[in-house]
Amino acid sequence: MALTVIADLEAHLATSFTGDDITRVTDEWLPQAQAAAEAWCKQPLEHASVTEVFEVDQWESWYVTDRFPITAVTSVTEDTLLTVTDQYLSYEDGTLRRVNGALDSSWSMFPNGVTVVYTAGYGTGAPSPFDTVPPDLVLAIVSIAADLVDNSRVFAEHGGVPIKQIQLEGSDAVTYNEATNPRKPGEFTDAVKTLLSPFVRRLM
Repeated sequence: MALTVIADLEAHLATSFTGDDITRVTDEWLPQAQAAAEAWCKQPLEHASVTEVFEVDQWESWYVTDRFPITAVTSVTEDTLLTVTDQYLSYEDGTLRRVNGALDSSWSMFPNGVTVVYTAGYGTGAPSPFDTVPPDLVLAIVSIAADLVDNSRVFAEHGGVPIKQIQLEGSDAVTYNEATNPRKPGEFTDAVKTLLSPFVRRLM
């Protein structure tokens, strides 16, 4: 299930979609906006089960998963042996810590030595509070979708970007295309980037 619904976009734009636009919102604009947000964040954001295989190249007790927030760790297998839950700690921000009692231990350095199965993300199927999509994430996605709506209207009304005519001194009038938005197509506003920044994938 998507992270946003048509009602979110309607509330953001203070409008109601009708006819073919309903299908365009649900099948095109909102999915495209979510995909763009996920690409910016370098990770899928919907709740799902994930299987990850890794090893460390030197003594290292910490590992950063490909996705966060981690909502649960299903299993950790190291060097073909199931690792008991008191031998690692998991954190919401997507980090796993290998421990031996009160001390840190190292993850396996054998190739593909560790397999971790976990769930991560927001929305349907996630445990509370992750079943509620964060408001900032919803706002970011509907803001991106609103840009798609606005751009589609521009093309529908003008067949392209609006036309502007100017008179240069001592010359004939010059007509040219002028983009109403100084941003490049597909470029996010600073506000959207700020909204998405807490959801960008961490890297070791």
